[in-house]
Amino acid sequence: MFKRFVSLTLFWSAIILFMSSIVLFIEPHGRVAYWADWRFLGLTKTNWDDLHICSGTLFLVASLIHIYLNWPLITAYLTRKVQGASKAPVVWGSILLVSFITIGTYFNIPPMKQFLQLNQAIKEAHTKRYGNPPFGHAELVPISKLARFLGIDSHDFINALRKAGIKVESGKQSLKDIGKATGMSPARLFDMVMQGLREAGREGTPHLPEMPPPGTGRMTLADVARTYHVSQEVLLQRLKKAGIEASANQTMKEIASSAGLTSPEIYDIIKKDSNSTRR
Repeated sequence: MFKRFVSLTLFWSAIILFMSSIVLFIEPHGRVAYWADWRFLGLTKTNWDDLHICSGTLFLVASLIHIYLNWPLITAYLTRKVQGASKAPVVWGSILLVSFITIGTYFNIPPMKQFLQLNQAIKEAHTKRYGNPPFGHAELVPISKLARFLGIDSHDFINALRKAGIKVESGKQSLKDIGKATGMSPARLFDMVMQGLREAGREGTPHLPEMPPPGTGRMTLADVARTYHVSQEVLLQRLKKAGIEASANQTMKEIASSAGLTSPEIYDIIKKDSNSTRR
């Protein structure tokens, strides 16, 4: 009875773990998922991450118990012939397969390389669709601080939301707090603010952060310009002035690689005098 219970627990937890693993493979980068309030089957990224951890722990515990209960059979596979067949091909075959996947992943060789590239391509597609936040977890920062970070008057920022019909109690609220009350994602609220400011001619002074936020290397130059509301033409001019030919659809890493520099060095070049850069 107990053996059956363990086997069924292992089976059901494996199904949940399988589902959550697929979702983790296709979900956006964390900064994008939180900014866009991304959901799958009604669950947020945090929900799926928590589910994966807990179901994985249950699967691990059930696996250890299952191994203990079936240890005699496992040792039989390892130490003697099974139904007249030699144990060597089975044992070494399983060891070689696991070793190939493990070592191949570390050295980024096919087919693991292509599998990981697919994972990255899916996440980058999400980034293009939902956009990047100004910095990681910008949705948690009070909107008054977020406005100052962007070089925008906090009163203008709040008024833009209110004119769009969004109730804002104070600058201490975050876009996530406001989003919960309105059913909108932080990204949608931010876009409404920027649209309202542009229409009112009160965008403030766009600028790039002092340090490149995580994930900047994977962003295209156009993404950087769009995220921080800086002219991509001016950024391209800065690169050209530094002797670097680039296009707006190249990532920061690609530009750095072709120029023989690092992504932070490219960022330093395009950041110069950015607080005087306007659309």
